[in-house]
Amino acid sequence: MNGKDTITDTSKTVLTITTALLVVYLFTGWQWTIWTGVILGVAALFSKTASGFIHSGWMKLAYLLSLIIPKILLTIIFYFILLPLALISRIVNKEPALKLRNNSDTMYTERMKTFTKEDFEKPW
Repeated sequence: MNGKDTITDTSKTVLTITTALLVVYLFTGWQWTIWTGVILGVAALFSKTASGFIHSGWMKLAYLLSLIIPKILLTIIFYFILLPLALISRIVNKEPALKLRNNSDTMYTERMKTFTKEDFEKPW
């Protein structure tokens, strides 16, 4: 990555943060979001060093969130979607989906079926 790409990346990061703060102001009306956005934008506009600090701080925050958020989302999906579905399935279906308990001498099930010509015509 050359120096020009780094300046573009830091500028995009600061612009994104500033825009996000202004959108938060539109929805909530919090005055501090406007002032924070203006301060960040002006600091990044006049100083490459400040822009680099803002960019690196934002990337560190993004890395930290990438360690935490997926675990939270997967926990929510498991406990609020998959577990209730599994419990409902277990209550509704009396016969287990997997034959894990061996109640007979063999695991093979005999099937008394006479095959016809139609059984072999469209196997899939």
